[in-house]
Amino acid sequence: MESRLKAAEAVPANRSNAEILCACAELSYQDFRAILAENPELSFDRLIRIAGAGDTCTACLLDLEHEYVAFDRTQAAPHRWASSQTKGKPGSQSLKRRVFDLLDRLSPAVSTRLLDESPVLAGPGVEQHLWIANPGLLYGDELGGAPMRVALWVRDSDGRERHAEEQTVDVGGSMHLNVSQFLPDAAPDERTGLRIGSFEMRRSYLHPGTRGATRPHIEILTPGGACAVHTQSAIPAGERWWHFHWRPNDERMLFSIVNGERSPIEVQFSYFAAAQNIKGGPPVESRVTVPPRGARIHEAVFPDDTARLWIGQPIDVRVRSSGVNKIHALCGSPTLDRLSVDHF
Repeated sequence: MESRLKAAEAVPANRSNAEILCACAELSYQDFRAILAENPELSFDRLIRIAGAGDTCTACLLDLEHEYVAFDRTQAAPHRWASSQTKGKPGSQSLKRRVFDLLDRLSPAVSTRLLDESPVLAGPGVEQHLWIANPGLLYGDELGGAPMRVALWVRDSDGRERHAEEQTVDVGGSMHLNVSQFLPDAAPDERTGLRIGSFEMRRSYLHPGTRGATRPHIEILTPGGACAVHTQSAIPAGERWWHFHWRPNDERMLFSIVNGERSPIEVQFSYFAAAQNIKGGPPVESRVTVPPRGARIHEAVFPDDTARLWIGQPIDVRVRSSGVNKIHALCGSPTLDRLSVDHF
């Protein structure tokens, strides 16, 4: 263990060992480097599975990739998961690994294609912007970045296309678009007064290269501030959970839903009191129907008796969907002049 940690600490890096690399897994840079020091031949995919990192919010994936590539394996210990034939033999590889390396050398490089779905919000004093950057960060000239082709479709709440465009973002360039401008006459949500739509974005690289730090972000501007989050692809039907505190005098909890299907989907929200000493009766349930390629806003609202009992308490919300979708959680001030956003 001591030699492993010394090897990990010897790695030059911009981040200190004590800093957190993956917040979801509470994994520090030192922990990650220690696993690499003991197992230098692990593939990146297997390494992050062992570390338990990079598969929840995925915000750390680029940092994980950089640490994996930059790690100095010359000071590392033998592969702990090596087979009985190769274990303890520095530089030896399993047959499976050698076959995969051969296939990698023979296979042509293919550029990545990426798909993202996002809500689009608009309203009095509310604007949403899309930002895409394409820098060749950290990688020098060894394998530079590649120009990126961006195709974008903006739709209203009922799935009608309001805008479509394509742009090429060169290496070192960026793309910025006010996507809320395409919903000027859309009907506002009755409860929140916000207009909602969605965008579908497809990105493809014009030739193979190193992706760098190209993850797009949405930025929501409100009269009281701004918030942002990176985009993600839609996910299949299934069940997910979210947690928040019920503080109706201070904030409102909203959920945006984007339908990634060409047919309607049903989304069911079920709210439970997380504290075991709070008896709030059966869960509070709401069902939202989202039209093909459409979008909706749902707000957490409870019956008066339940709302009073749950004030100040942690709430669990279970979301079940019948089709491909993308959901974001939006925490707002009572007047919605401030918002914070996170992907679900």
